[in-house]
Amino acid sequence: MNKIIAANWKMNPGTAAEASALAEGVLNGMTAELRKNTSVILAAPFVYLRDLAMLWERRRERHVVLAAQNMFWAEKGAYTGEISPAMLADSGIRTVIIGHSERRRYGGETDELINQKIIAAFKHKFRVILCVGEQNKDEAFEVLEQEITADLAGVGKAQLQNLMIAYEPIWAIGSGAPDTPQDSAQKMLYIRRLIAKKANAKAAFAVPVLYGGSVTEKNARDFLQEEHIDGVLVGGASLKPQSFLAIIAAGAPEALH
Repeated sequence: MNKIIAANWKMNPGTAAEASALAEGVLNGMTAELRKNTSVILAAPFVYLRDLAMLWERRRERHVVLAAQNMFWAEKGAYTGEISPAMLADSGIRTVIIGHSERRRYGGETDELINQKIIAAFKHKFRVILCVGEQNKDEAFEVLEQEITADLAGVGKAQLQNLMIAYEPIWAIGSGAPDTPQDSAQKMLYIRRLIAKKANAKAAFAVPVLYGGSVTEKNARDFLQEEHIDGVLVGGASLKPQSFLAIIAAGAPEALH
């Protein structure tokens, strides 16, 4: 399995022109070797997705996958300000981040709501990046069990093939002080045990598990060389093409030896 390098631009950049320039910078730096040896995802704000999808079409881009940072569970209706799965699909999007800690914190999203979103996403054949993680270091395993059990309630074994899980310790996000690769790998193994309990061991090791939380070009290789870390979810460092490309390069096989 190629290492997965996912960018989450969050509420950045400020204009469509900047978004296009940022995307172009990444696409222009994607060598044939990087395309062959890594899997890249770019999650942009809703308002830029259609323009970026058109850019992807013009460039016939098939390797770097565009993703949304959120979606609602209902297909349509009186839900002011929300974006439905059908709307995303119409914009050419088939991958979505659900349950990011900032959605939980600032948007008040509960595990029940996140579960509804995940079920809706799978119903519409989306790939889901489910974000989980603890606020306090000493609560990691308890929080992971609670969130994964609740967020994936009612999800069938067959649907797990469209799931990725991003372990993002909240205390590390934007702090400049990430978890250690070794400790993160232990959390990944625990996540796999929870998936195995829900389905089976084969399914548990088929679900990609990523690390997120202050990932930079300086530490990405340390995380990516861990056997049980399948990739990284990158925030701030993904807003600079050269930094993000360096992280992508860190996921290539020759960089991990």
